[in-house]
Amino acid sequence: MSRVLSNRIIFLLAIVGVFVSGYLTLAHQLNFEMPCGLTHGGCDKVAQHESARGFGIPALRAIPTAAFGLMMFVALLALSFARAAVGSDVLERRAAFVQWLMLLAGVAATLYLTYLEKYVIQAWCVWCVASGIITVLAFLVSSYERLSSATRSAGSPSVG
Repeated sequence: MSRVLSNRIIFLLAIVGVFVSGYLTLAHQLNFEMPCGLTHGGCDKVAQHESARGFGIPALRAIPTAAFGLMMFVALLALSFARAAVGSDVLERRAAFVQWLMLLAGVAATLYLTYLEKYVIQAWCVWCVASGIITVLAFLVSSYERLSSATRSAGSPSVG
């Protein structure tokens, strides 16, 4: 997969991620009931758990956990745009690496929050699961790009 294609895929996933995490953030801030599909109230149960605000960390309680996802997706959009706009291969690769690091942190947060939904809260929020799936898909695309790039670099003859 080319760097251009993977960047475009990450850009599109980040747009969807902004929508999902933005909706969740707005729902938390305005305290409105979220339609939850087949989980019948799971979203409200998850939203009432302490982890829905600042990951359950007391110092971060003023910030909905979804806002962190929103910030990540907005940053991914900005980095995708920067990758497409810069003329430097070095800067493009650095931006791609920062995207990968952010997505790695996002996957770690997704795993933690999914664990809480399954074993602690015992309820599922389809919006939260959707955000997690988007994050994992973007991470897989970014990881594949990094592995493909490393393989191409290792396979190219050295100049010397």
